Parts: sequence; structure tokens; C-alpha cells
Amino acid sequence: MELMENVTDLRAVGVYPTSKDSSEFPPNDELCENVMNIGRQIRTLYLDMKTSDGYVYDPPANLSCNFEKVTIKRAKWVTKDIFIKLFLHCTQVELSNKNFSNEDLAAIFVEWSQSSSMQYMKLHSEDETNPQKSLTDVVGSLPEALPVEKAAVRVDGMRGVKRNEFKRVSFSEGRAYRITGSDDKNYIVFYCKNYLYLTTKFEEVDTEDILPDIESNEIAWR
Repeated sequence: MELMENVTDLRAVGVYPTSKDSSEFPPNDELCENVMNIGRQIRTLYLDMKTSDGYVYDPPANLSCNFEKVTIKRAKWVTKDIFIKLFLHCTQVELSNKNFSNEDLAAIFVEWSQSSSMQYMKLHSEDETNPQKSLTDVVGSLPEALPVEKAAVRVDGMRGVKRNEFKRVSFSEGRAYRITGSDDKNYIVFYCKNYLYLTTKFEEVDTEDILPDIESNEIAWR
């Protein structure tokens, strides 16, 4: 992959099927590895490609990435260590089809709270038990972590909510926390069904009003 090795600067790289029928495109571990290995030259990465079952990406020891935004649609190969090494200093990270354990998420958030540039994260899990999981074991022990019962949040995909509009919602016990980043900003981390979000785009709500649960069909993600 001489072309990839000689890359010196790329604003954005996208790898994705050119047909809706993704079965036409077999796994390509080599392409995935070569794209990741030029991470220091990429600012925005969009990766929607198959890798083989059991594929393990072993990043070079001296690899440093300068991603500002990372979107990986088939992220089963992304481990906790890869996330911390390559993605923790991205501004925005979105991973789909990745099941992190509570222990892995806790380790990621500990590192994030100490030194990170990440201001937005969206993780999609295929784990059917995800809607019953609690964040208490993930972020509850972080300094200044506080459970959140109600808030106005702003994330893409909420039903009946315009882009950039805040929606006042409630959260089930253990499904949302306010945490403080290494930049001393307040963040909210919360589950919505099979999604885990981290964002600064929220406002705390102090009201006795009954607000719709964010995981109810009234607000369920599109």
C-alpha cells in the first residue's frame, strides 16, 4: 500500500460500500489496518467496512492520531486499549456495533476524566441487555459524579425534536450522570436504549413536573 504510506495530510477519509447491498463487499482487514496506520494525517475518519471475525488491529507503538471526528460503523475490532490510545483525544467519537463491558467503559472514563479532548461520544451496542444496564459501576466513582434524574438534552435523532433543539426529559435510576471532564466542563453521560451518549449539550432541570422518559416510545430514537 505504497500510496497510503506516502500520505502526508488528509482532511477527511471515508471508506464505505458503494452499494446498499453490503454483502457484495467482503471483509478487508488489510485496508482497515492501512487506513488506521495513517491516523496522524487524518482529521475526519468515516469507516463503514467489514473486517473478518476475530480480526485484531495491532497499532504501531509510535502511532499517534490527530482525529477530530471518528465514525466507525462496524467497530467490533475496537478494544478498550485502542479506544484509549487512538480515540480519547478526538473531539467527537461515534462507534456502532460494539459491546464494551462495564469494566472497559469504566477504564475509558477514568482516562477521559484525567486527560482527554473528547467532547461528544455516541456508542451503539448490539447487547440485548443494554437497556437494563446502569452507569453506576461505570462513572459513579468518578470525582464529582452526580446522578441525573431530569435534564434538557440535545442530541441528533430524537423523535419530534428539531436539530439543535433541547428536549426536557427524565432518566431511569442509574441511567444518567453528570460528570466533570479534564477541561473542567460539565458533561452528561446517559443511556438511551442501546446507545450511550456523552455530551456537553445539556441543561440541568429543576422541576417537579413529570417529564417523559428519554427511553419511552414518545421520544425513542429514529
